[in-house]
Amino acid sequence: MENEYIFTKINGKTIKLKFDTGATISTLKDKGLLDSLKISGKGRETSFQTAAKKRSKGHYYRTNLDLNSMSLKNYEILVYKSPKLKLDCFSGLTDYDGLLGLDVFGDRKLSLELNYENGYIAPVDLSKKPLQGFNELKDVSFENGQIFIPGKMQGKKVQLHFDTGASSSFLMLTKNFNIDTTGVDSQQYKSSFITSGNSFVPSNTKLFKNLDFKLSGLDISKNLVSQSEKLNHHVLGLEFIKNYNWIIDFKNEKMYAKKFSEFDPNDFFEKIGELKKSTIAVAINNQLTVIYSKSEKFYSGAVIQSVEGEKVTADNICAMQKLLLDNKENFGKLAIELKE
Repeated sequence: MENEYIFTKINGKTIKLKFDTGATISTLKDKGLLDSLKISGKGRETSFQTAAKKRSKGHYYRTNLDLNSMSLKNYEILVYKSPKLKLDCFSGLTDYDGLLGLDVFGDRKLSLELNYENGYIAPVDLSKKPLQGFNELKDVSFENGQIFIPGKMQGKKVQLHFDTGASSSFLMLTKNFNIDTTGVDSQQYKSSFITSGNSFVPSNTKLFKNLDFKLSGLDISKNLVSQSEKLNHHVLGLEFIKNYNWIIDFKNEKMYAKKFSEFDPNDFFEKIGELKKSTIAVAINNQLTVIYSKSEKFYSGAVIQSVEGEKVTADNICAMQKLLLDNKENFGKLAIELKE
């Protein structure tokens, strides 16, 4: 496992999948992979909802999947055309072939070890696995292929979706979850995030540091909680999850956690403070796109057409991105033209 990515084999060929516990099914995001993976047939057509809450169509195909010591024959995987989202001047961030969902383990009532300390995901035999040092999380819900963990935030009950696909977040709350944050360190900013399905979503976000947070019996004194207008449910993200090793027992619907590292919210919190002084634009799908702005003029999602009179092209877009990043705090002093 490489951060949230895992290398697996389909029909004997190695591919890179993003492990996403928020995904109820495993997917491939490009039909062009069918030939190279030797997947044949017309497939079974289906309609589904993406992480960006949009309806999409795809096809289920049966194939053979190998994951570490586990081999699945005639495994059904969803293939669909996901939005093309390429960060042109950064490598690896969207460079994966699809999602590995919880159905691989949950549908077979297996026990899963999610070990971030040593970097692996694998089925586990609990009769042979000592649980010394692990805490059992109480009242965890397994609902429709997803996992929800109960907690308390500022004394108020909350159900949190266990979602490794939320790769840049510690904990996220919906905007309608009202809690008393009087005296709590906070930041407010406009930014954008990329979903696992490669959708680019602008969002208004509030960020709180070290709220009174307890998770199913665990006292999480150091935390970073964001509240976003784009969420439909509360999310426990990868920035929290990767500080623990996890055992998920799908057969008995139990979950265990063992802490091995401490999350420090200060660094990220300070970076957001610095970010609020800046305007950030990056190259996405050959378009120089604003993803964060302190200015109303350069709103999140705006596309830049030219800088200092020079048109943005595929040949110069990375140089343009560097120029803008070098001037992120003096963005307004540059002659910038936006696309209509």
